[in-house]
Amino acid sequence: MAVEIAGHRDNWQYWGARGLEEWLETAPWVNGGGVRCIHVATVSDRDLLVDIIERQVLAIDRRQSSVRLVEMDCASTSQLVEDVHIELGLEGSALGGAAVDGIASALRHLPLVIATPRLESARFESARRAVGQLVDHLARRDRPGALCVLIFGCNVGCGDWMTDDLSHGLPAGLDAFSLKSRSYLLWSAYLHYRLAWESGGQRELATSWSHGSVRLGLGADDDFEGHLNACAQAQWDSLREDTRDGVRQWCAKYVRGIRAGRGEMKELVRDGLLWRPTPGSVVRLKAWVARGMLLERSEPRGRDMLRASLVCLPLARALLERCFDLEASFRCSRENEGRRGSTRATETVEELTVLRDAFMNGGHPIRQLYPRDSPAMPMSLVSFSSVGQLRHLLGWSRREATALYRLATLRNALAHGHYVSWRMLSMLGEVDSVVNESA
Repeated sequence: MAVEIAGHRDNWQYWGARGLEEWLETAPWVNGGGVRCIHVATVSDRDLLVDIIERQVLAIDRRQSSVRLVEMDCASTSQLVEDVHIELGLEGSALGGAAVDGIASALRHLPLVIATPRLESARFESARRAVGQLVDHLARRDRPGALCVLIFGCNVGCGDWMTDDLSHGLPAGLDAFSLKSRSYLLWSAYLHYRLAWESGGQRELATSWSHGSVRLGLGADDDFEGHLNACAQAQWDSLREDTRDGVRQWCAKYVRGIRAGRGEMKELVRDGLLWRPTPGSVVRLKAWVARGMLLERSEPRGRDMLRASLVCLPLARALLERCFDLEASFRCSRENEGRRGSTRATETVEELTVLRDAFMNGGHPIRQLYPRDSPAMPMSLVSFSSVGQLRHLLGWSRREATALYRLATLRNALAHGHYVSWRMLSMLGEVDSVVNESA
């Protein structure tokens, strides 16, 4: 989904959409039908997704059938049968078995994909029962009809049907080219990514918070931090006190290594307080929740866990990847150079030779990380050197050495889970320019 926030447009990836995409690829409207329950955060998210799904259905179908996407409430079985009966242009009564027979026959020639509104708990259950009964009736016909239905709700149970969680997404990720954009473009991208993370991947919330950030000057990160604090504080204060107590209790159990009960976790997810940012990542508090707790006067339990929830992972991964690239450029561009005249350089060569020999003989702990016949075994002294040793070994200028120290500081800060700030992006840009000059 293309999303524009703070003047930056980026494609958001909804990890929970993979199952839905694979299902649509099978063209179920002509291959047996099916029902999917889709969790969405807001009505506007549902409307955007319906537009995207409709385009995808038509693209997959390639005019092989007359498939259409239609919207229906599915409030009851009788109402659903009547609505489908009318939509298919059938004559006669919309009641009884004859009506279902007519629908089954018509669906083979005029397939439908039905999308419900975003339904709250009670209405969702009514729609689920109505759809289930009609699907069951159609399946019992001598020549079954294929009915496709998308039931939209928010953190509701879906029984045996497949469930797709599209309640949150994140920008796909900055690449090296984007990290070298002009300052004002990179600042807009930075605001976009931070707001996406702080909102817990909720597009509408991130967009509303962006209104206060567009007035900030380029690089005004302190003011932006204050804006995020105000937004998170207001969101946290809007929760019921018993809800806030539930979050505090979950945190207390988490830091003591006590696993929360299934019901407790489900309630926090339902209330939009916990999330799993990407497949395989740990369940954590949404950033605005953690920020709200950190802003409380009393010292929150599990402070380090709350701090970790504020680290914008998409930005951190992009920055860390760029750090690896730049450090490799630093080392590779001077791999065969060296300063052998000074005493310190000679001592450095001796120290690194000992390390390299230990590695080759299997006495270095990093050696155990390589497969036995790996062609990527390090051979040069540069591969074993620290930042300080590199300066002595290669005889860099003070400016080059300073850039490499900054790069090492950035890399270590990111690897140890420190907060991602605008200063990090600026410092990386400064290092990048030095590397390009030295290459």
